[in-house]
Amino acid sequence: MVLFKTSAFALALNYLTDIVNSGTQVHVVSMSMGGAPSRAWADAVNAAYNAGITIVTASGNNFAGLPTRHLVYPARFQRVIAACGVTYDQAPYYTSLINEMQGNYGPSKDMQKALAAYTPNMPWANFISGTVQFNGAGTSSATPQIAAAAAIYYKKNHKELDAAAPWQRVEAIRNALFSTAKKIIKPGFGDYSQYFGNGIVQALDALKIPVKLDIAQTPEDKTPWFPILDTLMKKLPDEKEQSRIDMFNTELWQLLYGYPELAIKIGGNQVDFDQISALNWDSFANAVIEHPAASKTLKAFLKNRFK
Repeated sequence: MVLFKTSAFALALNYLTDIVNSGTQVHVVSMSMGGAPSRAWADAVNAAYNAGITIVTASGNNFAGLPTRHLVYPARFQRVIAACGVTYDQAPYYTSLINEMQGNYGPSKDMQKALAAYTPNMPWANFISGTVQFNGAGTSSATPQIAAAAAIYYKKNHKELDAAAPWQRVEAIRNALFSTAKKIIKPGFGDYSQYFGNGIVQALDALKIPVKLDIAQTPEDKTPWFPILDTLMKKLPDEKEQSRIDMFNTELWQLLYGYPELAIKIGGNQVDFDQISALNWDSFANAVIEHPAASKTLKAFLKNRFK
């Protein structure tokens, strides 16, 4: 469920936003893909939020922590609901087995807009056989559960929501889901919010919550930026150069997701970029330059720093 071609998601979401702006309301989007962030993704998410579309996307899956144990984008954007997993006994969707898939969660600073739903062994339609099987696994199967809860809430309260500003509809739906989520976790795993964000979705309880419109607007999402790129710019970039820099930024995120040995150089994705020392950034840049997965173009760009 890794999506590295950034254009696909942005084009799809922008298409839905255009439909809304043409007069046909799209209420909820469910997407079970994810990957590295891009400016196009952030722009598409912001436009959809402002059009009144509630976005639910999978938090991501991993095997023994690879390619990453943390939320992938766009689930990590704050205008998106991140769908995490929880097992039947209220335990995190986590295992120590190397070859068994598990769900992503964290870091804690990015779990404020997350919810959990049950997986694995959920009913899953098989297109080839035309049957429903109980092999729905991964946060991909948690995502439509949360999206369905959002859609049902909209259906019940559509008159009040239709009268509100588009972005207020998104916040009202999220408030109902977040405030009624079950704040519970199997003993021995610590605090539920570490794995489930706001808790385990409770669709029926959410329907009991009145529409709340006096909620602050979530700030615009932006693509997290690698400070080492700023140090390489001799002057303000023009539009063409900015596009090139944006591609380098996306590639650095892809490397960060795919190779833990690079992520560990800058705090394992647990530390905000502005808290990372210049020495650690130097170590990270050198590691990227030496890494076989980094493009020759990115390596050449980073090498300019040491001239």
